[in-house]
Amino acid sequence: ILYDPNRKRVLVSGRELASKVMLYLLGGVTERMERAQLRIAVANARSVGKDQGISFEGKFVKLKEVGLPPQL
Repeated sequence: ILYDPNRKRVLVSGRELASKVMLYLLGGVTERMERAQLRIAVANARSVGKDQGISFEGKFVKLKEVGLPPQL
């Protein structure tokens, strides 16, 4: 979320989203709607093109396949 592989630099603008993902990872997000909104925000942040994104494994996937990492 904080790293742009195209420009090979850290993006400061993604700090708020990164903190929400950290909260999710630690089990702080329990409502389904909140998780769904977070997943959409993560997918949009990891998009590279119209319908393509980068998964957390570093692979190019369809934007709908970009999900949240498993909770700890």
